[in-house]
This record gives sequence, structure tokens and C-alpha cells, in this order.
Amino acid sequence: SYIGYICGWLRYYYPLEFLSVALNIYTDDIDKTKKIIDYANERNIKIKQPKFRYSRADYFMDKKTNSIYKGISSIKYLNTQVGELLYSLRDNQYDSFVDLLIDINKKINRRQMEILIKLDYFSEFGKSSKLMQVYELFNNIYGKKQLRKDKYPHLNEYFSKYCTAETAAMYKFNDTIELLKDIIKDIPNENINIVERVLAWKEYVGSCSLIDKTNPRDCVCIDIDLKYTPRVEMYCLGSGNTQWVKISKRIWKNNKLQKGDLVNLCKVHKKHKRKKVGDKWVELEDFELWTDEYFVK
Repeated sequence: SYIGYICGWLRYYYPLEFLSVALNIYTDDIDKTKKIIDYANERNIKIKQPKFRYSRADYFMDKKTNSIYKGISSIKYLNTQVGELLYSLRDNQYDSFVDLLIDINKKINRRQMEILIKLDYFSEFGKSSKLMQVYELFNNIYGKKQLRKDKYPHLNEYFSKYCTAETAAMYKFNDTIELLKDIIKDIPNENINIVERVLAWKEYVGSCSLIDKTNPRDCVCIDIDLKYTPRVEMYCLGSGNTQWVKISKRIWKNNKLQKGDLVNLCKVHKKHKRKKVGDKWVELEDFELWTDEYFVK
């Protein structure tokens, strides 16, 4: 058809534009989205996770890097308003995360900010653990005209350096911006632990692509099903794949797992699936994974 010809022409000559629109149209269709992403990979177009300065509310292209960035509105508890607000700040110069937080101040709620930090959305300013601490300090200190000495005793050295007046119980300030910037210089630039990161991606995005090949057999337990034979959904840190693994009731009884456990799967093997037909169990062609040796780290 004529429409099919036009779509084919646009897909060939304007792949970034065409695929960005297609991803937004089929955002709720998992199967079609997967096919679009597979085609994008064939054309060497990268589908990237949401990132400050590049992402909008919906999928949006970046011609410079031949990439398409996922939209913020697809993240749980986020929305179009937040996505467009953050995108409107893309051209601003920020020397630190504190400067960005001043512009964002109270326009995005705490839960939304913490989700974005955990998902490495603000990674240009540092790693997630550091940024969470900076955000907490900002909420507690920014704009305050006075702070009690006994509230943050570990920070009194900084407070005494930047205060304009001091009493037996209080520090007084005209401005806390430089104070905050000085404090954050000494915060180690580290990520939150890998389990918390994986669970955040799974909960708020629905998928995860984090890779850590330090211990290829390490997995994060993200779900548990005890209806019949115990089985656990494992996110493999070495490959980034998610798979269900069965455990016999005998082994499970003495070595139970919980959601969020970091587990080393010492041994994994395949078994034919079985189906009960009448009074007998019949072996099927398909396989499933089993483990009988594992431990929580």
C-alpha cells in the first residue's frame, strides 16, 4: 500500500526519527517494542537508558550519538511533567549537583528524585551513593538560616567555617551554598550496593541491564514462587539475564532464600520439564534450570 511504501521510505532514510516515533506509539506493546529495538540494533542505533540532558518524557533521539534515549514517563512514579521539566534544563551549565538541585528545588518530589538517582539518571555528577547523600544534605541544609550544633555534630567543622555567627547551641548563616559544596567534596564517589540497584531497575523500569563480572555466578533473587516446587527468579550479574531456577523442597527447607538476597549459584543443571497426565508424570522436550548448591553472600 501507499502508506506501507511511505513507512518503508522513512524507515530507510530517517531511521532515528522513524524508530523514535514507533517506540512512542507502541510503548505499551512489549512484543512490538522488542522488535523495534532489535531492528534498531541491526542499524547500529543504540537504545539508551534515561539520562539527564538527553531524555524527555517520551523516547527521544540524539543524532550526534546515533542513539535513542528512553523517556522518563515510562518510569514508575515519574510523569511527562517531570521529564519535560528536566529536559528544559539541558543547556544550563552546572558545576556541581548542588547547582542543579537549586534549579529543581521542590519542583520534583523526593520519591521521584531518589528513583532517578538510583537509576543513574544524574550520573554526570557522580555515582548513586554519593548523589543520594548530597541530596539528603541539600534537603537538610539548603536555605537554612541557622542549624543546631547537636543535630549534625559530624559537620560542625564545616559549619564553624562558613557560619556568620555562633552561639553556644547554634550556627547562623547568610548562605549555605558554598558550605554544601565544600561538604560534598569529601563524600566518596561510590554507587549504592548492586542488589539495591538491580531491585530499583526491576521495580521502577521493569528491566535491568547492569553487568558485574567480578563473580559470574552471583545472582540477585528478585522473586520467589512457592506454590508448588520452590522456584526463584534470579538476575545474573555476569550476563544481565533473568531466569527462573527450581530448588527441591528438601534443599529449600534447610536453605531458604529471600527477595533481595545476593546468591552465588555454585551449580546449575538442566532437567526436562514434566507434566502430569492422568496418574503419571510425563517428561517433556523443554528444559528448566535447577540448582542444588548455592549460598547467600
